[in-house]
Amino acid sequence: YGYQIKYPMDATISLFGPQGFSMEDKPDDMTADQYIDSLLKEYTKQLCVQIEYSLGWIYIAAPPNKEKLLTPCGPTGLGAGEIIEKIETIAVGDQLYQANGVEFRLHTVDSDGNPIISETLDIHGEMFGIQLEDGTVIRFGSFPRHEATYEDYMMKTRETLLQILATYQLSP
Repeated sequence: YGYQIKYPMDATISLFGPQGFSMEDKPDDMTADQYIDSLLKEYTKQLCVQIEYSLGWIYIAAPPNKEKLLTPCGPTGLGAGEIIEKIETIAVGDQLYQANGVEFRLHTVDSDGNPIISETLDIHGEMFGIQLEDGTVIRFGSFPRHEATYEDYMMKTRETLLQILATYQLSP
């Protein structure tokens, strides 16, 4: 899809191609299996690239998948809780973008119905997104983990995620 990105050796990369479609889009002369095969051939298995690093993630959705119609690309929701909207300027390649995001604290209860107040990443985290001029959508944020805190993520992972995004460039 015309870009390249650098990432640490201990990052994990996953690639996703079309996983579904609207039945309204399926041609009448094709079975569902034939149509998904044609989508895979057309769009490849690189519609969504997932980079997992330490306590965080980056998802890059190619322009044909910017509305997540063909494959999920990143988290789909947060849950109930306190949502703090944020805007940050970040570098994607050599360009600066306004990333829209949220810091969230989910409301959850223990088995007795008492509120759980915690800083662990399964309750307190963040998620940001950017859409580039060509329609590429990039999202990044923290993994929901109970063994690490939001502060751990901010100190150990977030800066590396931003450094990865700064290496994004269009392929020559």
